[in-house]
This record gives sequence, structure tokens and C-alpha cells, in this order.
Amino acid sequence: MGFFRRVRRIVSANLNDLVSKAEHPEKMLNQLIEEMHDGVEEATHRVAAAMAAEKQLRRTHEEAGRNLALWDERARSAAERDEDDLAREALRRKHLHAEIAASYERELEHQGEATRALRTSLDALKAKLEEAKGRKRGLVARYHVAQAKSTISQKMIAVTDQSALRAFERMAQRIEDMEAIAEASLELSAEDLERKFEQPEVEAQIEGELKALKGTAPAAAPAEEPAQAGGA
Repeated sequence: MGFFRRVRRIVSANLNDLVSKAEHPEKMLNQLIEEMHDGVEEATHRVAAAMAAEKQLRRTHEEAGRNLALWDERARSAAERDEDDLAREALRRKHLHAEIAASYERELEHQGEATRALRTSLDALKAKLEEAKGRKRGLVARYHVAQAKSTISQKMIAVTDQSALRAFERMAQRIEDMEAIAEASLELSAEDLERKFEQPEVEAQIEGELKALKGTAPAAAPAEEPAQAGGA
């Protein structure tokens, strides 16, 4: 009974349900296919044993039929020879073998039903196994795609997190401030250096302008000599 329950459970298994409920779908599919394969092998052995038993039972039934015919012929022959006692004994044997033949026939019918049921289960299990093998690759691929989508979704949530974005913006602003300060420092250093180079030129220009001012200034009028007494 345990075997039949397991076969029915495997045959009626819904791959999509198993994948959706399993923690590790790929492992579950491999396990299911392995279990189906074991079930196919066991069912094959059961069917082979049932078929062998049916053949043996059929041979025994045929032998009982031959014995029935033999004692029927012996009863007829004894009756024809007016050997009534012998005919009666032959008829008793005939009835005995008739009961045996009928018993074997009933057993053969039950055995045939059991064999057919096993073969039906075996065929269904084989079909389910082939279906599972054919769908496994697609289901595993879909599982990996779903995993990738889930991972991407989680990463997108992390990327779009407001606190992370604010921290990113603060860091970007800090870097921009540092760049501005560095550029300003470079500009100031360049201006100081330029002024150092320009300072002598400015001083020279100032000195030249001073000399020019002095050269163009009107000369001071000479002081008048005092007049001589009595004139020339």
C-alpha cells in the first residue's frame, strides 16, 4: 500500500506548486525527478514480477484445464465400458479439477487486474517523469530570473533610499567645496606671484614719473642784486 500511495503522490504532483512552496526550488526539482526515477524503477520491477506471476498462474490454470479434460475423457471411456465405479471415480476427479481450474481462473482474473493497474501507474509515472524532465530546465531558468529580479529590486530600493541619497549629495557638495577652495588658493598664489614680478616695474615707473615731474617743474626766479650807491 505504501508503494501505491507514493506512486499516486508523485504522479499527481504539481510542479508549479512545489516550486512556489520550496525554499530551494532547483534542489526540490532535482529531488522530485530523482524520486520519480526511483518510483519508475520500483514500479517496473513490480510490474515485471506481477507479469511473471500472471504467466505462472496462467500455466497452472492451463494445466488444471488439461487435467479436467483428461478426467472427463476417462469418465466417458469408463462409462462406455460399463465400468461404473471407475467412471464415478473419474467424475469425482473431474469435478475436483474443475473446482481447481475455476479457482485458478478467479485468481488469474484478479492478477490480471492488478497487473493492468500496475502498468497503468507505471505508464503515468513515466509520462510524469518525462514531463518533469522537459519542464525542469524552464522552471529553473524562471527561478533564476526571479531571483535576479528580486536582487535588482532590492538594490534599486537601496539606491533610491533618501538617507543614502542625502549622504551622497553631502559628499558631492563637500568635494565641490574642496575643489573650489583649491582653485581659489591656486588663483591667489598666481596673483601674488604676478604682483611680485610686476612690483619692480611699478617702482621703476613711479621713479620715472617722479623724475619727469621734477624735469618739467618751472625754475625758481633768481634774487635781484641790491642797487649800487651813486649809480655807474
